[in-house]
Amino acid sequence: MSESASLPVFSPADRDRARSQSHNGQLPRIARETLRYLREHPEAQDTLEGIMVWWVSERAIKQWLPEVRKSLMALVASRCVEKHTAADGRVFYRLRQSRLPRKIGSRK
Repeated sequence: MSESASLPVFSPADRDRARSQSHNGQLPRIARETLRYLREHPEAQDTLEGIMVWWVSERAIKQWLPEVRKSLMALVASRCVEKHTAADGRVFYRLRQSRLPRKIGSRK
């Protein structure tokens, strides 16, 4: 597979929109977060794929971790999910087979 095959294809409209946003001082959120990361790590450099894996996912994990933790605690408390601590101390979560709920409520 050629290197160019893995690169995203941007249309002229995409380029014009990006230019317009940067000229108006309104960078997209991900651009601001990328710039923030580079300011915090001035020696950093990476490929597009590396940036997605390391920079973007790192921020997403930090942002979502408290919500995921809270959600897992609620699922364990409702007895839909059970947690198991392995010998090495890692905690695993799995569907509780003995008490599956008939219907899981959703927020609307």
